Amino acid sequence: MGISRLSANPRSWLFLCTALLLGVPLAFLAGMLISEERLDGVTVRTSPVLIPVVEEVFEDQRRVQVALSWKEGATLPAPAWSGVVTSLHIGRGDKLATGTSLISINGVDRLAAATPAPFHRSLRLGDRGADVAALNRFLVRLGHAADLSDSSIFTTATAEAVEDLSRQIGLARATDVFDPAWLVWIPHEPFVVAKVLPSVGSPAPAPGTPVAAGFPTLVGARVKNLAGGPAHLENAGAYRLKVGATTLRISAKSLRLLPRDLPPLARAVRPLAAETKGLLLRAEPLRAVAVPTTAVMSGRDGDLCVWVASSKGFSPMAVDAIGAEGGVTRVTPGRLELKSVLANPTDVLHNPLCPSG
Repeated sequence: MGISRLSANPRSWLFLCTALLLGVPLAFLAGMLISEERLDGVTVRTSPVLIPVVEEVFEDQRRVQVALSWKEGATLPAPAWSGVVTSLHIGRGDKLATGTSLISINGVDRLAAATPAPFHRSLRLGDRGADVAALNRFLVRLGHAADLSDSSIFTTATAEAVEDLSRQIGLARATDVFDPAWLVWIPHEPFVVAKVLPSVGSPAPAPGTPVAAGFPTLVGARVKNLAGGPAHLENAGAYRLKVGATTLRISAKSLRLLPRDLPPLARAVRPLAAETKGLLLRAEPLRAVAVPTTAVMSGRDGDLCVWVASSKGFSPMAVDAIGAEGGVTRVTPGRLELKSVLANPTDVLHNPLCPSG
C-alpha cells in the first residue's frame, strides 16, 4: 500500500496506528511469558531473596505482673492476766517455739506453748483429759519430767513437774497447781513475730487481746501481663518466674505458683503487696533460628514451613514457630542444616503454600 493511497484513505491511517499501539505491548508481554524461567515445576516470577538465618537461644522472656493473695498473720491472744507488763522478751523477727519466754507480768515470765489447743482451765492432782496429756508433753519437753508423755492423768509426777515450772517462771510462791495464765498459745512453731503489741509499764493485755502478731502468709500468686489482663503463653511447657533474685518454676498452663513455692516468693516481696513485677522465661531454653516473618508460610492444614534453595529450585522445610517480634519470627526447623531461607516466597513462587502432610 503506497503512502499516497494511505493519505487518501484516513481510515487506513487509523487502523495502522491502532495496530501499532496495541501490538507493541502485547508483543512485549508475550516475550515475557515465553522467557519465564521454570524450576522443577515452580515458576519464578521475580528475583529470589535468600536471607541467612540467625541461630540463637530462645528463652521467651517477657516482663509480667504477679497478682498476690495474702492471709493476715495470726495473733497470739492473751490469757486471763492482771497486773502490769514488767518486761518484754521478744521482738520483730524472733522465732517462737515451745518454752520461749515472751513477756513478764508482775515479774512472772509467760512462756510460749505450741499445743493442740490453748489451755483453758487450772489443772491439779487427779485431773484427766486431753489437756492434761498436752500439759504432760509440755513438761517433758521443757525437761521438768521424764516419763509423762503418754499419760492423760495428772499424777504426783505431774505435780512435781508443775512445781518446778512455777519456780522457773519466777512465781513468788511455788505451787503444784497449773495455771493456764502461765502460757501463751502459739498455733505453730516456729512462730515468727512481726509485731509486739504491749509495752513495758502498760497494763497487762486484757484476755483475748493480741500479745503479738505474726507475718501475713502468702496463699496465692498468679501471673498476669503488664496491662493487667491474663498472660498468654503460646507454647506449653515448663516456665520459670524470676522475682528479684528468687527463681521459681511455674506451669505455662495454669500460670499459678504451687503452694510449696509461695514461701520463697513471700520472702522476696513486700508483705501484703497486692502485686509485684517479675520476669517469665522458659525453664529449658530452646535452640531456634530467627527468620524474616515474610519467609514463614502456612498450608491448608495449618502447618508452617519456609522455602529453602535446593538442587531443583526451592523446596519447603517444615518448621514450628515459637515467637514473633518486629518482623522476625523464631522457628525450630525440622532439620538442623537450615542456613538460609527465601525471604519473598509470595513474590517469587506461584504457589508458596506449605504442602499438606
